[in-house]
Amino acid sequence: MRYFFNVTDGHGVTIDMDGSELDGPETARREAEKDIRLLLADGDVRGLCRRHWRMDVVDEAGSPVFKLPFGHALQADLLPSVGLRAA
Repeated sequence: MRYFFNVTDGHGVTIDMDGSELDGPETARREAEKDIRLLLADGDVRGLCRRHWRMDVVDEAGSPVFKLPFGHALQADLLPSVGLRAA
């Protein structure tokens, strides 16, 4: 199924015109989380706060699949491991 990852920034919506062919909603969620982390990192480099943004994922029929606030990607269980261990 094709999923579309639209981004709401509080001022407007950026529509994903191409979408991605994925196995299902769980795969779409993992892709959304990965994309959000990249957008957050890019914003940090540019000095832009994007934590209030949201990704709305819809299927090929335009039906909502889920909405994922960017701040959700800041949870520790979603952050990539950097190989550090607590002392």
